Amino acid sequence: MLELSGINLIKFVVVAGLAFWSFLEGVGLIQDFTGAQKMVGKIMNMELIETSPVVQTSLINRRVSGSFWHKACAIILILFNFITATLLFVSLYSVAYSGWTVTGNEDFLIWANYGMALFLFMSFALSFVGLWFAYYIKQNDLMITHFVLIVFGITAATLINLS
Repeated sequence: MLELSGINLIKFVVVAGLAFWSFLEGVGLIQDFTGAQKMVGKIMNMELIETSPVVQTSLINRRVSGSFWHKACAIILILFNFITATLLFVSLYSVAYSGWTVTGNEDFLIWANYGMALFLFMSFALSFVGLWFAYYIKQNDLMITHFVLIVFGITAATLINLS
């Protein structure tokens, strides 16, 4: 029987922290859905490129102005967060239900890896979408945040899979 101590405790805390973070992010996006839609819309509409000082770029033709697409992408972001949280909560439940046994550890790893994979997919998707809409021109803090999420996801996934 494995114990919930040492590296297992750290794995549990990392997965629990990311599960709660993803859940709270999803709740926050729902509570301020209009704000989330506007935030996504500003990136997709490339509004900041046209604020003073204006950056002349031919990339502006990538702009997506339709509010339908802004709303759809905000909903996708919410779904990413809630599905990630659900997968990670299932991994925590497997440990709570069967203890940190060999079977519980296997279930924990399976579900935690699904959750981490989706978290990484979301982080890369945010980065790729941002690059498409040239957010690096005026929103470099957001770009750095997305890179930090990617690094955190890779680090957490590596930690979770340590023996």
